Amino acid sequence: NGYDVETVNDGLGGLTAARARRPDLILTDVMMPGLDGFGLLNEIRREPELAAVPVILLSARAGEGARIEGLESGADDYLTKPFSARELLARIKSHLQMARLRHETAEAVQLRTTQFETLLNQAPFGVFLIDADRRIRHINPVALPAFGDISGGALGRDFEEVMHILWEKHYADEIV
Repeated sequence: NGYDVETVNDGLGGLTAARARRPDLILTDVMMPGLDGFGLLNEIRREPELAAVPVILLSARAGEGARIEGLESGADDYLTKPFSARELLARIKSHLQMARLRHETAEAVQLRTTQFETLLNQAPFGVFLIDADRRIRHINPVALPAFGDISGGALGRDFEEVMHILWEKHYADEIV
């Protein structure tokens, strides 16, 4: 069906193969010698280079409890045996499409973030950003001198607290 498939005999072989050549998707049985499917899944999710790879677990263990255990362990999908080849291929296709969309979205967000940071840091006027919790998250180079020499810096600190360090109470209250 147009997929390049690499097979291995056990979970450790799957982990080694995934590390050597990052796969687009991992399809694994739960019951394997050595490192089982849950162990493989755990190792995959702990490695930053592999953590986003979709993993489909296959198991003879049926029932809602087994499926929930598989999904709560970090699997993207859980199929019980026996299953049809058509269903497996449909799920593989779906997970590959979702992974592609997640990757494209992450790239777009990274591009926009880079563009935003460039614009912010090149702005000819002082700009500082506070988040919804009113913590200072960014200060561009032009605004940095306005924050003076605050012990521990201003980033990550409460905006109101910083204003009261920098200004007299009346003026700080007005700014806040």
